[in-house]
Amino acid sequence: MHKKEIESLSELRIRDAKVLLETKSWSAAYYLSGYSIELALKACISKQFSAETIPDKSFVIDVFSHEYGKLIGLAGLQQALNSKLKADRAFAANWGICKEWSPNSRYATWEKSDARFLYSAITNEQDGVLSWIKKHW
Repeated sequence: MHKKEIESLSELRIRDAKVLLETKSWSAAYYLSGYSIELALKACISKQFSAETIPDKSFVIDVFSHEYGKLIGLAGLQQALNSKLKADRAFAANWGICKEWSPNSRYATWEKSDARFLYSAITNEQDGVLSWIKKHW
């Protein structure tokens, strides 16, 4: 899968989440909101692949992780994230909301407030997690 395709999927999933919020499908909106961040991080990671290089097997296996912490590290964004968390309290609050998401979220029932808080933490234009990740695409 190409980097641009992963970026497009990330943006598509957050748009899907918005539609789900509008139709009061809170649990699905929550899950897809968080999934957009996973895809965005994987788009950042994809920059590290080269057509003429065979990547380390453990790296490739780790790319299929769903854990934000691991994906941040693989994307080489840990230091940038730490700096952003220290410098921007609103972003830090949004990251705190986002990092509670996991792929297991799809097996839970989420309330309106949960879905809206996560969506907002991701899409906030000034301090949203997705806009920060996009700067590293």
